[in-house]
Amino acid sequence: MARLARAAGPWAQFDPTGFEQGWVQKRLDRAQPTPRGRTRSRLDAVLEALPASNAAGLERHLVSVGLNVPPLVTRDEMIQFVRPFAWLLDRGREGLPLDGAHLPAGLAQEWADACGTTVAQLPVVQRTARELRFVRTLQGRLLTMKSAVPLADDPLALWDALADKLPEAGDGRLRFVNALVLLAIADGSIADGGEDGGLDRIARAHDVRNDIDEDAWRARSWWEDRDFFLPADPSVSVASRVEVDSIRPLVLPLTERLEPLGLAARTRDTWRASRALQGFAQAALTTPAAISLSGGYGF
Repeated sequence: MARLARAAGPWAQFDPTGFEQGWVQKRLDRAQPTPRGRTRSRLDAVLEALPASNAAGLERHLVSVGLNVPPLVTRDEMIQFVRPFAWLLDRGREGLPLDGAHLPAGLAQEWADACGTTVAQLPVVQRTARELRFVRTLQGRLLTMKSAVPLADDPLALWDALADKLPEAGDGRLRFVNALVLLAIADGSIADGGEDGGLDRIARAHDVRNDIDEDAWRARSWWEDRDFFLPADPSVSVASRVEVDSIRPLVLPLTERLEPLGLAARTRDTWRASRALQGFAQAALTTPAAISLSGGYGF
């Protein structure tokens, strides 16, 4: 059963009578050459990165929970969601004084009060804004970058920019993990414990993705030392499994960036996400990304 569960993936629905022609056609369509310059969404990239046996379960899951389409988020929700960044970009047009690396205490409190957040969370927003090239430091002042100035007056454009760029901030090698975190936020499973919630499903999906590379390596080396590549337990991978303990540091960069935007830790492995953050995660997953299919997504 362990091997079957691993092969079918963490989104599996065991129905031996089920055959979904629509999913099969989508899989075939993805295998066809793509017009130059066409972009794909993060969900497309996740589905392509997983083996077909796992992707089928995920595709069904996306449809069942309504994550295969852009979210329904009100304008007011978007405005409130982006406010920590909007305030910074607006006030940074004239330059904000810095006390060391951060804003002076009084100005930081004003920022927190305007956004409904805490002063303790603001350094994360400031660091993220710098990583996204929204702001820069010059002669002891924090300045809005010229390219980001229009975003200060357009919260919907700022929402789109954050959905496109924020999951890519920091280490690009974490793109696949970041997409899995966004999926867990969007479908609500990030708040649940057990095999299908919190970090567990993320760890299992990441482990399956790692096995694709491992299986290819094993096949190439099979005849070099056959006995070495046979595990004692057939349900356990030859390579070290990516368990929940080891997935925690991989999800930390994105979860930290999202905390000022409505993500609150419940336990070591579960978080509570606001409705607006769930919508943002869905938007980040379904909006076509500014990466060409021909160029690859780095998963």
